[in-house]
Amino acid sequence: MSAIVDKEGFQELCQTMRHRLGVGGVSSALGDGAKWIWNVRRPVFGTGTECLDIYHAAEHTSDCGKVLFGETQAKTDWFERMHMVLLSEGLGGMERELTLLLGLSAKRQSAVDSLLKYFCNNSERLHYCERLASGRVIGSALIEGAGGQADKTDGSVLAATQSEQNRPHLGGAPEERSSGHPVNRLKNFGLVLTRC
Repeated sequence: MSAIVDKEGFQELCQTMRHRLGVGGVSSALGDGAKWIWNVRRPVFGTGTECLDIYHAAEHTSDCGKVLFGETQAKTDWFERMHMVLLSEGLGGMERELTLLLGLSAKRQSAVDSLLKYFCNNSERLHYCERLASGRVIGSALIEGAGGQADKTDGSVLAATQSEQNRPHLGGAPEERSSGHPVNRLKNFGLVLTRC
């Protein structure tokens, strides 16, 4: 089944999938940072914590590093340092580190500003250190690597984030693919929902 829908249609599809899966009591959600995903998650799944998927955060950081340093060892070193700052300090650390980059060209400054805006828009979703300390997930790579099947092991993971080929299109409307297990259908919607 495929569907090109607006935000309301997407919300309705999520609600339908939630009922089909019998999902309730979801207390945590991972997402890629798109505002529309968070705006749909709340009315469909209720209150709970939200976390910016660390793999999406890393992807944005890496893209900024490429603009700043090209494909060099300096980019790799900068990325590794920034990744550790993000994991341990969240937004405060990223703001500090990014504002230390002075005298940049317009192109480089734009990349830094874009990364900072991305993190600021997700400021309440960057508590990685606390999540890790309490045993909660911060990223979906394991789930995506398992093809969305991780839910079969202990029932704690209910869906995986959207894959590259299933990015939202036409005003944020996702495409739902029929792929056997119903959790795989939610996979394309850009959320990871956990009961932990």
